[in-house]
Amino acid sequence: MPKRQDNPRQVRPVERALRLTFGRNLRAAREAAGLTQADLHQRLGFAQSYISQVERGVVNISLHTMSRLAALLNTTVNELLGGNKSE
Repeated sequence: MPKRQDNPRQVRPVERALRLTFGRNLRAAREAAGLTQADLHQRLGFAQSYISQVERGVVNISLHTMSRLAALLNTTVNELLGGNKSE
């Protein structure tokens, strides 16, 4: 899984906003589930540093990875992106 970090000056504002929203919601869902970043590492195999970067909105994340995280946390990608869980 590539860990591509973009130059913050090159990231479009809407992309940055989505990354930050996803990261904030991911952290909230993880904490609500009583899990640590290390727990996600153990269950999904992602480096703990990668999970931290995702939660801070620093790296791009694939839809596949979003889906795996959402499934583990019993939520939806849509909800993690700021939408409703039922959608």
